[in-house]
Amino acid sequence: RLGVHWRTDPAEPASLLITGVAPGSPAARAGIQAGDRLYRSGEVPTQVIDWLPAAIASTTGPLALRAERDGKVRDVLVDLLPASTAPTPLLAD
Repeated sequence: RLGVHWRTDPAEPASLLITGVAPGSPAARAGIQAGDRLYRSGEVPTQVIDWLPAAIASTTGPLALRAERDGKVRDVLVDLLPASTAPTPLLAD
């Protein structure tokens, strides 16, 4: 539904490091790129590594994320694919 690969980073346990973005995916359309760090938007960062799949599963509208690239942070709204039409999800590396 989002279209990314990610991994955790012990140096930044509250974020996920994006390692790949599927071309044409909702993440790509929202401007998310490999190398970005994603944080939960509007909430205190968490060290729970499964927050992104849980956020995707529980979201019915756009998913609000905070993305960091080159030290600059921005808020991103991603229009997820509907669960019933989404291809096989990309999972953490």
